[in-house]
Amino acid sequence: MGEADDAAGDLRAAGLLLALYTLQGIPMGLSGAVPLLLAGRASYAEQALLSLASLPFSLKLLWAPLVDAAYVRRWGRRKTWLVPTQLLIGATMLLSRGRVDAWVAAAAPPVPRIAAYFAALYALCATQDVAVDGWALTLLSKRRAGWAATCNGVGQSLGYALSYVGFVALHARGRVSLAAPAGACGAGFLLTTAAVALGCRERAEAGAAVAPRAAYGRALAALRLPAVRRLALV
Repeated sequence: MGEADDAAGDLRAAGLLLALYTLQGIPMGLSGAVPLLLAGRASYAEQALLSLASLPFSLKLLWAPLVDAAYVRRWGRRKTWLVPTQLLIGATMLLSRGRVDAWVAAAAPPVPRIAAYFAALYALCATQDVAVDGWALTLLSKRRAGWAATCNGVGQSLGYALSYVGFVALHARGRVSLAAPAGACGAGFLLTTAAVALGCRERAEAGAAVAPRAAYGRALAALRLPAVRRLALV
């Protein structure tokens, strides 16, 4: 009976993780589609600038220890960061969808603004990713902890594919502009955030709380490991 309950709980947790990771991939896919929309109206230098919008996701290690260590106890270690970041992503995409659509459709598109907009979304998605990765450690049982990586890979890829391939295909037929998927994604983030904030409880994590300074110390110690150095070199 206990094993069955554990499996059912893990399936629900995996569904939640898959939904969060899928939402995370949608802004990334829209960002990847923008250079196609600007083809012929943006120079090579401007296209390169757009490619830098994804850089915050590669640099999330710089603030990941802070996200892991600093939190409001009564809110929960992961929801302290997950709820605000998802609210910001949802509100930003929902409220600015018309303006971003106008930027992309302009004869002389303001590429630096577009790049800054998507870089901000990438930074928020990277922060959400750190929080969700940490939450997966307690959402899933130890027996099925490996599901977290599967949910991450499948969810991000699915979200990216839906927003990139799906949007480009519909846009090419003149059926949808950038505002529509951006607004839908923003609404999805807000609804999911409300469900997480009101309907999900965090399990207590084993071990004492770690101060941010100590968390950064542990991260630096991990970077000094020979295996990590070799991997970074590769």
